[in-house]
Amino acid sequence: MAITLNELREQRNALTTGMRATLDAGWDAQTEERFDKMDAELKILDRQIEAHTRANQVAADTSAVRGEIVASHEERSANGKAIISPDQERRALLAWMRGTQDELEPELRAYNRGRVMEARAQSVGTNSQGGYLTNSVMAAQIDVARRSYGSVINLATHYPTSTGAALLIPTLDDTSNAGAILAENAQASETAMVFAQTSIPSYMYTSGLVLVSYQLLQDAEFPLDTYIANALGERLGRIQNTHFTTGTGSSQPSGIVTGAATGITGSTGSTGSPTYSNLVDLVYKVDAAYRPNAKWMLRDASVGVLRKILDSQNRPIWEPSMQANQPDTLLGYQVITNNDVAAQAANAKSIYFGDFSKYAVRDVTGMNLVRMDERYADYLQVAFLAYMRTGGALIAANTTTYNPVQLFVNSAT
Repeated sequence: MAITLNELREQRNALTTGMRATLDAGWDAQTEERFDKMDAELKILDRQIEAHTRANQVAADTSAVRGEIVASHEERSANGKAIISPDQERRALLAWMRGTQDELEPELRAYNRGRVMEARAQSVGTNSQGGYLTNSVMAAQIDVARRSYGSVINLATHYPTSTGAALLIPTLDDTSNAGAILAENAQASETAMVFAQTSIPSYMYTSGLVLVSYQLLQDAEFPLDTYIANALGERLGRIQNTHFTTGTGSSQPSGIVTGAATGITGSTGSTGSPTYSNLVDLVYKVDAAYRPNAKWMLRDASVGVLRKILDSQNRPIWEPSMQANQPDTLLGYQVITNNDVAAQAANAKSIYFGDFSKYAVRDVTGMNLVRMDERYADYLQVAFLAYMRTGGALIAANTTTYNPVQLFVNSAT
């Protein structure tokens, strides 16, 4: 019988309790060996829990999409329009993807022409004329795939816009000003507030073409719409997470690393790992105003490095969570893995710490899916393409002293 998510969490709770008891008993070579063994088991459990949680999330997202469909049915009923069932809606979508709408009953053909499909690009004709069509349910599924893929996208603050014009976000750094005691009958002095702004342009992202043969479109028994949506969504998610992390700001978004400040540079000999003192110093490079929402961000391989670091009492500074559904912590702060962060190496900006909600992502109207019937017709293929316009930047009113994100840079030698 397959193990359940609750059983995995119970196993994790028992293991973390044992790890804490092992640490409390004192630290020696045998303790280190037992702790490392339990730590390895904990990593396996965490991966299993993550997989189960991800599967549950996909199911929930699918249910949410279906709920939107049901809501649209109720709306059409209230407006006196034709109603189709969720199964009929799915058949209508697959028929659109396969180019077999002529085989649908009249009410589903009318549904595809009206409520579900939206004409794109130059043509507003039918599929046989090469119309570029976008389906709202498909777009929602692509968006789910994108959100689950990237680390930055889950932490950033989002600004949806209806056009691709530069988004201007005002900033104010008034940290150098303070109040003063005013003597009796004295005039209060004027202290101006100086505003600035951060401009976030939009960039067009494309998934690249996916070519699907007529035979596959006609014969596929699996949910082809979900398969294509996930594949194209992950492609967009990969490149956007890379740019939101390390983008230069020149012809691409400005990533976190570009907008952040260099907080701590490792001393000579720390090309492969920071020291305990480096990490403590990095925490306090972030102003106390930002620390309540601060997190660590580093690539997965660096997590393995940090789990081995000991404090001044020769104890691991990594704190495995003792509570289900709560993340492990490092010096009291949650750790986010992002494999677009640089690896531990000479001069590498390998660890970020700060408030990542200060990273702003602007999306223009959401994602779109295009179907191309004519371009590859001589190959008996249909092309699908996902695209969206987006951009991002770290909003830091003070980019030096009070930057919300600070970096650890490994030593040069």
